[in-house]
Amino acid sequence: MSKKSIGVSMVIAIDSSISMLVRDVRPNRLEVAKRSATVILRTVSSAGIPTLISVISFYRNSFPILDLTDNWEDVEKAINSIHASGKTTDLSMAIKEAFYIFKDSPPGYQRRLIVISDGDFNEGPGPEELELLVRSSSMRVDFLIINGGQKTRVNEASKLASASGGKVVTARSLEEAVKGALLLAMSD
Repeated sequence: MSKKSIGVSMVIAIDSSISMLVRDVRPNRLEVAKRSATVILRTVSSAGIPTLISVISFYRNSFPILDLTDNWEDVEKAINSIHASGKTTDLSMAIKEAFYIFKDSPPGYQRRLIVISDGDFNEGPGPEELELLVRSSSMRVDFLIINGGQKTRVNEASKLASASGGKVVTARSLEEAVKGALLLAMSD
């Protein structure tokens, strides 16, 4: 959290494309993503900093599962309700959805988007086009890329994270994903 912020508004965006069902990370990428999101939730909820969290699911489209709230039980239920839905992954949809959710963020709250994905962004505009939206909303974008080692577009994620002051963490196992989730949850 920046020194000027009085709290954090966080959107956790979970990739729900069918590539998240690949089992190169056990039990599969989507289950590891949901466990990682739960680690982020539990870490930030115990930090003593006023925090509101929203959950979205995205693939070709994005879907708000839960608006900004400090009801941690509802957040955990929302995370666990996500299931694989579509064939393509459009990162811009997650960023646009977060942009609209952040409009309801209280004044003085830092805006953080944490994208949990396998990094296979295969549709939509690239990071250069998304930078303007990210900068105009003062949103920090962090990525947790869960993938058993297949080639991904980590460079695209890195460009967007770098432009917003965020980080990219990659994980090839459940253990690495949990460590990455902890790192992102504790980052400010």
